[in-house]
Amino acid sequence: MRWCLFFLIMLLIVRCDVPKAAPEKNPTLVVATDRLSEGDSLLLAEFGQKHQLEIVVKEMTADSLMQLYLQDPYGLGIDVVLLHHAYDMRRVQNKKMLEPLKQGKFPEEALLTESKLFITCGIDPFICVTKENVRINIYDDLNNHPFFLNLSHKSKTQFFAPYEERLHRAKTFEKLEQLHTNVVPMKRWMADSSHAFLTTYSDYRMKTPEDSLWNKFTEVQFPNSATSGVFHDVLSAGIIQQSSHFATATKLLEWLTSPEINKRLTANRGYDSIYSNGEYRRFTTPSEALMQYHTMIERMLKEIE
Repeated sequence: MRWCLFFLIMLLIVRCDVPKAAPEKNPTLVVATDRLSEGDSLLLAEFGQKHQLEIVVKEMTADSLMQLYLQDPYGLGIDVVLLHHAYDMRRVQNKKMLEPLKQGKFPEEALLTESKLFITCGIDPFICVTKENVRINIYDDLNNHPFFLNLSHKSKTQFFAPYEERLHRAKTFEKLEQLHTNVVPMKRWMADSSHAFLTTYSDYRMKTPEDSLWNKFTEVQFPNSATSGVFHDVLSAGIIQQSSHFATATKLLEWLTSPEINKRLTANRGYDSIYSNGEYRRFTTPSEALMQYHTMIERMLKEIE
């Protein structure tokens, strides 16, 4: 009798429908970026439509992102971060905010870092825009010309990092001092005195026609292209730890580094595609390796400035 009762109970259990986890309805993937460019929303909406999800883009600085993460690392509500300076990605990485990208299939051009914590999505070369008949073949040629230094603090740390990688610290400091000796204040009435701009390609491309300060500077040059390679900053992307959509976020990064989409992504912000190498040869040391020199460069700049 007991065996019959046991058999009946088991039969009822087996016949019961076990509820299965249903896929999330209307999933939302949240992308945080420190610079929202025209066309980003339309571009990301294509991915959302393809994968039947909503893409929400939030514009916030790296500082704001880190502050929110410090307050609530488990409730940040952000999946992907897209940052326009290696300087900021280093700080985010140091806060241990990023999930390793071990499952994605990324192209070699995306320069997946040794730590696998972020990928490169775009290149922003440090260029010289000069007046006619002024040649800047290497960055050190600026020692012979008065020039405008059109670089933010974050850009400067990345620009000078290759010097620290290749030279003794004292020599690097000497290089910084020499370059700053010829820097001209960025004022319109100083345009006649200056021979060149040291700037990023993205800033040059995104300048407004009304900005008369650039009018006399027409020649775009890529210093060091024939030697060690053009120094550059990077657009980089990673996935935030505790993201509830890691697999989908990984697919998004793969999509953003595909040839056609990457050209559109970078064109929106004046960066070069990771696949573009036509005009110049790049400095080959990965950005992650150069990041270790940022703090030292900051100290040097503080002494000089």
